[in-house]
Amino acid sequence: MKILVKSAWGSDDPTKAAFPFLHANGFAETGHQPQIFLLGEAVSVMRNPVAAAIVPAGWPPLREILSDTHTLKIPIHRKGSPFGAKESGAFWRLRAARTEPVYCPTGVFKISLA
Repeated sequence: MKILVKSAWGSDDPTKAAFPFLHANGFAETGHQPQIFLLGEAVSVMRNPVAAAIVPAGWPPLREILSDTHTLKIPIHRKGSPFGAKESGAFWRLRAARTEPVYCPTGVFKISLA
């Protein structure tokens, strides 16, 4: 089954911010085809410093959850950017040391944890 998981929750509520990734990971592990759609404040959780700081209650840190999302090859889409109009066409490639903005006209995140 194809599933779209939408979220607008940002870092102000770490547990809710992690839900779309946790749910999509669970769906993918059981054979479904999930995709994640982030909008508003949820887009900011894809930035490396924010992802590293989010620790949901009762779950591993978001950085580890995103690693699983990457391993499962779950597409992550976004609408808009909380970082200003100049970056609205960018996606962020997560790196161990920093976050690197890269232009992506389709608005699809391609996560690289290398």
